[in-house]
Amino acid sequence: MLFASACCSSLPDAPLKQVTALAVTPADHGVQESSAVWRDERRSREVPVHLYVPSGSGARWPVVIFSHGIGEDRDSYAYVGRALAQNGFLAVHITHAGTDKAVLKRGYWKLYRATKDPENWRNRPLDVRFVIDRIAARPDVDMSRIAVAGHSAGAFTAFAVAGVHGPNGEGLRDDRVRVIVAMSMPKIEGLSYDDVRVPALNITGTCDSSLIYRTRPRDRRVPFDQTHAAHQYSSRSIAWTTTRSRARPIPTTSSSCA
Repeated sequence: MLFASACCSSLPDAPLKQVTALAVTPADHGVQESSAVWRDERRSREVPVHLYVPSGSGARWPVVIFSHGIGEDRDSYAYVGRALAQNGFLAVHITHAGTDKAVLKRGYWKLYRATKDPENWRNRPLDVRFVIDRIAARPDVDMSRIAVAGHSAGAFTAFAVAGVHGPNGEGLRDDRVRVIVAMSMPKIEGLSYDDVRVPALNITGTCDSSLIYRTRPRDRRVPFDQTHAAHQYSSRSIAWTTTRSRARPIPTTSSSCA
């Protein structure tokens, strides 16, 4: 249920399609949490991770690798990791050094400057690739079911491993990733989505603006509009306007699919 002022921006209308939801039986696994710092020797780079593992012996769990937004780290979005593990997914939350909370602690200007360094953007999908390499040795992981999810800059991470190409044509797709969830993808000029081949769920909202990325709500739709592979989905929360006399909150979402 969302409230918003009348000045809130709106997304352009998009054709809607009713999607039949699959019947899902809620699970209630216990969750085992642990933190580690893994070292990628090829890049001389440490990759801190926090794992949320469902309880249960002998199982091979599908994996969700979560990529944080600018100024966050492996401990952010903990409620997402716990919910995933409770429902039978092994979640791995990554810290992307260079655009993480440690940089934010040095000030917003340092964080803003970090977003202008191409190497920080390149390291994000490489961190995911390294984590996939690392978890492959675990007996409780189903390597045929790997998803990457992320918020804001983490949404870029998800699209990068799914096959997005940069302005110069470079790409860092990882074919082991079978599906992505991109929450609030920022506006990044010059990206090509032509080589994205996996199902994607794009999530945003009608008031989802960002000053640091100069992103308007309508810009968040670009990945969905420009990805031509099958099974592309877009879900946005609708923020209803309020008046001084009364608010009119209506819990609702709209979805598009291609």
